[in-house]
Amino acid sequence: MPLPDDVPESVDGNADVIADKRAKSLLDYIVPAAVVLLFVVAFFSASSKPIHALIDKPAPAFKLPARSGELVALADARGKVVVLDFWASWCEPCLRQMPKLAEVGEIVGPDVVILSVNVDEATEDRDGKIAAFLTTAKVDFDVLVDNGTAADLYHVDSLPALVIVDRDGVVRYADAGVHDTDLLVRKIEELRGGADG
Repeated sequence: MPLPDDVPESVDGNADVIADKRAKSLLDYIVPAAVVLLFVVAFFSASSKPIHALIDKPAPAFKLPARSGELVALADARGKVVVLDFWASWCEPCLRQMPKLAEVGEIVGPDVVILSVNVDEATEDRDGKIAAFLTTAKVDFDVLVDNGTAADLYHVDSLPALVIVDRDGVVRYADAGVHDTDLLVRKIEELRGGADG
């Protein structure tokens, strides 16, 4: 279709130039945004380690208050196999895990220490939530209360999370999710049989 007589012919050629400028302008925003996004993803991927990264490394030391009032340090259990169970009162899989841990404790006996670490937010009703959870789970653990310190040290990003530490204080197993009783007993027995003393 020809242009009206009062429109210069060069305007028709400008349509392509305008479209090119719009596309270039859009790219001017998209490319930098994509680069920033890639850096953010790379930063968080590099800084957040999975719980598995702890295996065969010394267990990070911590001291946490127990509901009973005492201060409990991981170092207090040195010389024994330790099972750390990170959980929260709102976590349904944690509710399924807790009786299995009680069963593991009965099977393996007193020379294995099970430290139950609650990671609920510090609120006024936290102790009540913990008590209700333990009643529902039908277990009677003394619970350590963590405000994020130990959970961060152990790279806990899913619950429940279990870590097994050998007699020398080295992490030998670390994983998230509900664990089978037989698997845990087998892992613990391997560590008890593999250490002197």
